[in-house]
Amino acid sequence: MTYERTRALSIAIMVAFVPLPIFLDLRSLTILLERNFIIEDGKIPFPLGGVTFAAAMAASYLFSILYKTEYKTLLTPRAMGYFVFFSIIPFVIYTNLVSGLSMVRVAQLILPILAFSIISIPQKENTQKLFALSFFLGGGVFYVVHFSSLLLVSQDIFSINYIDFSFVYDYLIYQSLVTYPGVLSIYFFCGLALLLSFRYGLMPKLTLLFILIIVLVLLLMASRRASLIEVGGGFFILIFGSLVFSVLRNKVRILSIITIIAALFISPFLYGVIINSPLYERAINSYSAGTFDSGRLDIYDAALTYFFANIKVLMIGAGGDSAVGFHNFFLDTIYRIGLIGLLLYAIMFFYLFRKFRKFIQIDSAQKYTKKILLMVIAYLLLIQTFVNTSITQPYYALNFLMALIMMVFYIFSERKALALNYSGFHQSGKSI
Repeated sequence: MTYERTRALSIAIMVAFVPLPIFLDLRSLTILLERNFIIEDGKIPFPLGGVTFAAAMAASYLFSILYKTEYKTLLTPRAMGYFVFFSIIPFVIYTNLVSGLSMVRVAQLILPILAFSIISIPQKENTQKLFALSFFLGGGVFYVVHFSSLLLVSQDIFSINYIDFSFVYDYLIYQSLVTYPGVLSIYFFCGLALLLSFRYGLMPKLTLLFILIIVLVLLLMASRRASLIEVGGGFFILIFGSLVFSVLRNKVRILSIITIIAALFISPFLYGVIINSPLYERAINSYSAGTFDSGRLDIYDAALTYFFANIKVLMIGAGGDSAVGFHNFFLDTIYRIGLIGLLLYAIMFFYLFRKFRKFIQIDSAQKYTKKILLMVIAYLLLIQTFVNTSITQPYYALNFLMALIMMVFYIFSERKALALNYSGFHQSGKSI
């Protein structure tokens, strides 16, 4: 095995841990193993995948300097130095000294920015494929294990309640009813993207198809109404977007054909499964009771009333260390660091997204497939942002970031693609 292959394999192993809902207790530096539904006070959960992601990106960043033909990075070392000195440090000073935010909460805001800024990806196609398959296999193994543990609880999978769903072989899945279903949705649509990609062979796709069926069943078992909105909206964007692009470009693309046929074929089956799932029952009951939003609209209204009655908090934030509880990233962030802090935070993200846009390869023959699926991923983030503080939840934020990397660099390729239009077929490359 060559040194290059060894480097790629070591990073691929790190990537495999990112989708796993396995958490460390930062206070004791041990794996968080809980048999109770409520975690004991004093523990500081942090995803194991966050540690491996940081190690993978740090190694990739180092390799981009030492082996420039193997890896490329979003920010050069000089650009990274400028970004930290002129953006990160001033933001930390403002949020801590002006807003009065604790350093723990400051770190919670900064970590997604830092994770985004150190993105480094392999340039060679085989390494990209290795990373993608490692990510999907790592998550897939856990999801299958979780599903098998639920089968031991009850053979009627849709009779399992939310407490049973939160455990895998008697051990608690931290945030099993919050970020875990959100990550399942991300994984599901990333998996669909790989199925639509022409870079991969039959066996990886069949294996992933089996895993995606398990993931969809887990989403139904979780009975989270946000999951219903995510999956339903994601499919709508996928099907409607493919039709719109076909009309606008006067081309019939394989994505359009596949999604329409698949939708017609599986819709009756999905309908039968969904209406018998706890997700459907919970959604109907809450809609009938007028509580479909779980009172979030009332919470948002109370938050806005509070802000307009406390202009200082609205502008510079209230700081502190405790959880806010508005169930909305924007409202929670405004409460902590104010509109000024939120603006500074948005500017940093805008800068990185602008660099990322220049960084990506969007001119492949499957660029419209890629664009549609990127819209789906952005939609998933939007939903989670309005029902949860998704960006500052490390487990969700890291998997969203990995979804961007997977979609842009690992799943689609400008060299190996296939398109169908009125002029006929165009095919290049072989799949593995």
